[in-house]
Amino acid sequence: YLGIELCKAFLYNRENKCIHGDALSILFEVEFLADSTNTPIKRTDIPVSPLLKNLAGLLEDKSFGNVQLTVQQRNLYAHRDVLMLSSPVFGAMFSHPTKESQEQVIHLPDQSFDAMREMLLFIYTGEVPNLDKVAEDLYVAADKYSMSELKTLCGDYLGSNLTVERAADAFVLSNMYSDAELSRSIARFIADHLVAVQRTAGWKNIWGKPDITERLFMLIADIGNTLEPAT
Repeated sequence: YLGIELCKAFLYNRENKCIHGDALSILFEVEFLADSTNTPIKRTDIPVSPLLKNLAGLLEDKSFGNVQLTVQQRNLYAHRDVLMLSSPVFGAMFSHPTKESQEQVIHLPDQSFDAMREMLLFIYTGEVPNLDKVAEDLYVAADKYSMSELKTLCGDYLGSNLTVERAADAFVLSNMYSDAELSRSIARFIADHLVAVQRTAGWKNIWGKPDITERLFMLIADIGNTLEPAT
C-alpha cells in the first residue's frame, strides 16, 4: 500500500505539468529501504542408492551368488539375472538348455582371473578400478561377451596410454578385433614414433603379417598431413 498526499494547488500549477487535458500525470521516485539480499539455497545431498552402494559387497559375498565362474582354477560368483542383463552372450547362454545353464557353472579357460573380476566389477558398479593393469585382457573379454560399453572404455584407455614398446602389439590387437577407431589412433602414434617403434620386439608382429603391415601404412598415408606432433 502506497499513500500519497497531493494538494489541489500543486495539481493545477502549470509549472508542475500534472494535468494535460483530461489526463493526470504524476512522476515520482520509489526508494526501497530494505536491503536486497540473495538467500543461498541450501542444497540437500542425495545419498547414493543403498542398492548401488551394496552391489560391490553383494559381489564379494559368494553366499548370494547363483552362478560360478571358474577362471584359472579360481572361482568368482555372480548372479544369473545380472549377467543376462549385462551381456547378450550370457543372456543366450542361460536362455537355452546349455551345460552352463543347467550346472550354473561357467568355465573360462581362455580368460585371466583379474580381467574377469574387473569385468564383474564393471557389471555391478560401472567402475573398473584396475583398468591400467588389465586393459588388454579386459578389452578381449568385453569383445567376447559383446559388452560394447566396456570394450569402448578399454579401447579408449589403450588409445590414450600408448607407449613405444606396446604400440605395435596394440595395433595388432585392434586389427584382430576390427576396431577401426582404435587402429587409427594407434597408427597416428606409430607414425609420430615410427623409427622407435620399428626397433621394438612387437614390430615383428606387424612386419611378419603382410595384411596388417599394409593396413598400418594405408592408415598412416590416409592420416597424412593431418598429423600433429605427439606430445
